[in-house]
Amino acid sequence: GCAMAGELDRSLFAVLFPGEEYDPAGGGSDRLADRLSEVADSLRARRGRCIGGPPPDPSPPAPSSRKKKKARNGGVLGGPDFAACPTVYVALKIAYLGWAYHGFARLKHLEATVEGKLFEALTRARLIPPGADPVADLRYSRCGRTDKGVSASGQVVALRLRAAHPGQPPLDYVNTINRHLPDDVRVLGSRECGEAFDARFGAKGRHYKYFFVQDGTLDLGRMAECARCFVGEHNFRNFCKTDESVRTYDRRVTACYIEAAGGEACASAGGPDGGLYAINVLGSAFLWHQVRCMASVLFSAARGDLGPPDVRRFLDLEAQPCRPSYTMAREEPLLLFRCAFGGEDGEGV
Repeated sequence: GCAMAGELDRSLFAVLFPGEEYDPAGGGSDRLADRLSEVADSLRARRGRCIGGPPPDPSPPAPSSRKKKKARNGGVLGGPDFAACPTVYVALKIAYLGWAYHGFARLKHLEATVEGKLFEALTRARLIPPGADPVADLRYSRCGRTDKGVSASGQVVALRLRAAHPGQPPLDYVNTINRHLPDDVRVLGSRECGEAFDARFGAKGRHYKYFFVQDGTLDLGRMAECARCFVGEHNFRNFCKTDESVRTYDRRVTACYIEAAGGEACASAGGPDGGLYAINVLGSAFLWHQVRCMASVLFSAARGDLGPPDVRRFLDLEAQPCRPSYTMAREEPLLLFRCAFGGEDGEGV
């Protein structure tokens, strides 16, 4: 009966689409029918060649209702009719190793961006319509826009995704999206939220970590003392890449400290050679390359070239109207550790 036919469809779907969940209401039946039709055509063509029959007709097949349906769905094989699908606004927490990418934000002239891979995965998973405009159609927003080579363990984005039909179990967004992502990009969690939520402007804080190795030449105590000079609201024009679109270079840093990779704060000068440490910088918002510029000055302080009075002078545009000469720290050790939506101290996600 119907139950046996449904079980057969489910079994065939598992063979033809390994690792994917069979959802008849979400286009699974159409995808299965299309695939079986392709298999049958392939078998008929092979049979004709084996018995000496005529070669297959090279002319294109006449358009069918299934072809029209596929075209309406942007060419995605067996894709659902998004106009008839319910949607839900979802926040996604994302981690990625950014060394192989040209930053997080999707750019038209660059393919290798984390956001580009994310939208490719969302399209292949049939969670968004092909060619959808991120802002106009999906109300997309991101918390941080990390630069080329920078990684993240707590990036947050929000957008409108296809939802399960009433009476169906909710969609597993994390596993569904991860099946279509490269290994160096992962969705860690998802949460439904109201459409008033904005991942950028709703964030109360951002927490960055800049990792480094104690090579025996760094005075971590001096480094920590200089790091405390950054805490508070200052003009960080001497600690960023200038941008004409920026209205003000005033930013508030809520915490800046040095800690061992295990989480123990560093107040002494020493530390074991070869030990892994991190500069932690927390604030509500940051300028372009701000954390990497701060890290560079702190490394100079740790080597004895600068002290707290120098850092305070760099933050005073009257005393230091021009940016001091220093080489910006490399991008690979920088990590967007957490985006905070609960409190201003970098916690609460």
